Amino acid sequence: MSFFEEYKKVKTKAEKFKGGDRDILDIYITRPASTFLLYFFRNTPISPNTITCFGILSAFIGSNLFIFCNQHWMLRLLGVTFIFLGLVFDGLDGQIARLHNKGSEFGAWFDFIGDNFRYNIIFLYLAIGFYFRADISDQWLVRDCELFFNNHAWILILGLWVIANFYLTYVIQGTRSYLSSFYGPLVKVKSSEKEALYVGGENAIYFAMITFLLFNQVYLLFLFFSIATPIFWMLLLKRTYEDSIQKSQSHSA
Repeated sequence: MSFFEEYKKVKTKAEKFKGGDRDILDIYITRPASTFLLYFFRNTPISPNTITCFGILSAFIGSNLFIFCNQHWMLRLLGVTFIFLGLVFDGLDGQIARLHNKGSEFGAWFDFIGDNFRYNIIFLYLAIGFYFRADISDQWLVRDCELFFNNHAWILILGLWVIANFYLTYVIQGTRSYLSSFYGPLVKVKSSEKEALYVGGENAIYFAMITFLLFNQVYLLFLFFSIATPIFWMLLLKRTYEDSIQKSQSHSA
């Protein structure tokens, strides 16, 4: 069997487990990349939890490359590639678990924790690394507002603010999972809603992050997410409240 025939066979198996996620970035970029890696990992003894660790390690390597080598565009591109690999491994661990029927409650929990670790590692390392940078001449907007941003403590403040808001988002997501385990899904999604295409979620966050990093605009990255991350958890909290009310009404009806 040729490489392309065997890869097509693996891809067909992976498509059976793709679920109802219709994120455009996932369908056309992230999932094809993770399926390509699945071809090489499918017959190895590497466990899904180990793949999750690879994702965390990729985020760690990518962040460090960007901190210390961000002035060299090739190394900056390599750092961004490792950060993107963290997202790809996040999809690959689930594909391997489902392909070999190795899914577990611990694996689902560890995957959830791994997502949180990756975000925190990336933003924490970027904040610490750029705190010690003296040159901000290549940062758009910032160089025009140097009087406001000349104190590099701002990057630490923004970094910690973003991390705290991401943590709040994951706490609310974890609460939704906890409630669902006791009371069932908070709200049932109609089949027509599952088929709707959208852009958002983890993929959108990663690709926004990668875009800022490719242009070496870390200050703008933190400014953007310092505004966006509070909106993330507020919308999720609102959705959780509305879904719980809907669930209570359906029980009482």
